[in-house]
Amino acid sequence: MDMNCTITQQKLLIRNKHGEKLVGILHDTGSPQLVLLCHGFRSSKNDEILVSIGAALEKEGISAFRLDFSGNGESEGTFQFGNYSKEVEDIRSVVEYFVGSNRSPIAIVGHSKGGDGVILYASKYHDIPAVVNLSNPIDLRRGMEERFGEDIFDRLKKDGYVDVESKTDEHRNGMVSSSLPISRVHIKQRKLNIILLTDDFVYRLTQESMMERLNTDMCEACLSIDANCRVLTVHGTADEVIPVGDAYEFPKVIRNHQLIIIPGANHGFSSHQEEMVSAVLPFLKECMSRASTQVDHVEGAFDHLRFYIDVRGLIATYLPELNLCLSSARMILDNIVFELSSSSTSLIFVYMVFEVELANSFPDLVRGMEDRFGKDIWKRLTKDGYVDVISKTDMREACRSIDANYRVLTVHGTNDEVIPVGDAYEFAKMIRSHQLKIIQGANHGYTSHQEEMDSAVLAFSSRNA
Repeated sequence: MDMNCTITQQKLLIRNKHGEKLVGILHDTGSPQLVLLCHGFRSSKNDEILVSIGAALEKEGISAFRLDFSGNGESEGTFQFGNYSKEVEDIRSVVEYFVGSNRSPIAIVGHSKGGDGVILYASKYHDIPAVVNLSNPIDLRRGMEERFGEDIFDRLKKDGYVDVESKTDEHRNGMVSSSLPISRVHIKQRKLNIILLTDDFVYRLTQESMMERLNTDMCEACLSIDANCRVLTVHGTADEVIPVGDAYEFPKVIRNHQLIIIPGANHGFSSHQEEMVSAVLPFLKECMSRASTQVDHVEGAFDHLRFYIDVRGLIATYLPELNLCLSSARMILDNIVFELSSSSTSLIFVYMVFEVELANSFPDLVRGMEDRFGKDIWKRLTKDGYVDVISKTDMREACRSIDANYRVLTVHGTNDEVIPVGDAYEFAKMIRSHQLKIIQGANHGYTSHQEEMDSAVLAFSSRNA
């Protein structure tokens, strides 16, 4: 840490996309990068976990911002049970605010429900280098009947909402912040509803908010996180709210992942604050170090992040004849990377799997599936888990139809266990402006040859920029 830096804490008000004021505390060390800290269910920016991490970052000269989500703490808005999509947009508003102030958010940390929020944010926006999720669930459908009663769904269906009283042990276990306001007034359907927040805090669980939670697929979100985004999961073995087993599921669906389990820690790390901070701080410091040494983006340079975001539109615009269907969001950068410049368009094939799979991550790719595969496609998939399809796509014809001005690079490994390397040589026979790169010993996923694959792609991209 630079001992000459001046550390200040100041309250900031940031408007979200609904015009509501979001309140947060900025730990300003003067660093151009900062870390966003997000609280959990019915908590606030004053949660002990966020305060501890913010203080530790301060000591290292790293700025941090502790946020109150809308409807929580001092922020405007109505408290809601689910609210995942809105909280993601709250994070987005904060990110945009700091980017507009020439500050770069290098990581987002979230606890419990906030941990789900930061995962969902990373899966949607792909502009954060690192994420830390603490004690959060991966299965949002589990436990609703145990939590609200076996008849909860019948009650919600009948009345549209249920008023819920908190359990006092939630306060003792650190699940609920003691910094919540005394009262809040909100208007719904022209009726004035006043909810008093006391020790027996009451909130309104609506059918809409319940359905949002049930329909939020955390596994799908994890699969959509960019491979360049580093994710750290921290969980305690004595978590009484979210079973530690959930933590072990994240490495299965997040590619760039690190897991730390803290023995004996509960949901709020009540007696393990020091261990929790010791797990999180080195990870964030490394992220800070990487951000500080990155070279500024040069116009025309190869920008994976931009291509990841734009690839769907580019496929539709530039290669409609290929009619590609990607199996999931996580395969985009592995399969197809596009680069556009003012003078030329470069199409780069790292490798391709020519098989028809349902792209559940992309509604626009799912559209028309019944017309394509039959109205019973969903039932068949649900029953058997798969459907054998004879592809009508003639790849040879497609390759011959590529304009001569399109420069194509094919990269393939000699030890590809899925697609034989012989296929790569066929592309060279049919594509007019073609370059072939064979990597000795590389398998289908370039598991031990990532550097060689990157070098091949980046060299081609640089020459054609």
